[in-house]
Amino acid sequence: MSLDLTALLAFDPTRHQGGMIVPRTHECLITARSGAPYRILISWPEGEAPAAGWPIVYLLGSDTFLLATEMLRYRAGGGTADSLRAGIIVGIGYPAENRRVFDYTPAALHGEPNPKHHGADAFLDFVLDDLRPAVENVLPVDRGAQTFAGHSLGGMLVLLALFRQPDAFQSYLASSPSVWWRDAQLLEMAKRFAAQDATADVPVARLWLSAGEYEQALSPAELAENGPDIEVARKQRDTRFMVDHNREIANALRTRSDLRVGFRYFANETHRTIVPVALLAGLCAALASEWMPDEATAWDEC
Repeated sequence: MSLDLTALLAFDPTRHQGGMIVPRTHECLITARSGAPYRILISWPEGEAPAAGWPIVYLLGSDTFLLATEMLRYRAGGGTADSLRAGIIVGIGYPAENRRVFDYTPAALHGEPNPKHHGADAFLDFVLDDLRPAVENVLPVDRGAQTFAGHSLGGMLVLLALFRQPDAFQSYLASSPSVWWRDAQLLEMAKRFAAQDATADVPVARLWLSAGEYEQALSPAELAENGPDIEVARKQRDTRFMVDHNREIANALRTRSDLRVGFRYFANETHRTIVPVALLAGLCAALASEWMPDEATAWDEC
């Protein structure tokens, strides 16, 4: 039989609108009470759910949904000491215009408010009061094993959710949160939260924070390229303190008795390349199987 490449040669990527079909996934649009539409992506494990339901991860941003889904499927139930519990992944994104700068940012503590920001409270209301019940209505969810995860501005929103309602989730994964936002407002908010009384009569929540080496320094590739914007990039890294201030947040929050906190510094990673490694490390911590050793072994404290 001769090789037939007709279908491949006829492929036009500029007109292609379809995509692969991934088993046990679903995509839909949900409109919030504000009228804002959200693209919701859901994946679930194969087989029957445990009696308590499946653990669940609410992941900010649809761009890492498939990455998280496949990493979890490869690692879950493998029968080895580092296997994870199978679980549901819910990616929260946008069908068209990306509104994350509005949805993921808090009201200003100081200075003039910006109408393009401060949508965090309304967005968290949508996640907790609308999206979560809708998911629980169609899939068996373990309400005692819920994780909220995000990167960059999404990482900041994860912390805002923790500050607002510590028992809303059992695990919080904040990768490279934007601690520089509005003159390090997030650091101030973390210290205020740390000074408050711990929440009584609720299970201890777990927070994993992470940051990459080249979020506070120029990478070797940037130094070698020595492009026209290198000094702008250098000043930005020097003044945002992505590693130092996120570590400071972790240390401040460790004073709370209702919270266990881990911080991980990823060497040789940039703000972009840290995404898959921090996500996998966070999933390994939050969804550790019951036979796993202490999930803190790779984190400086937990």
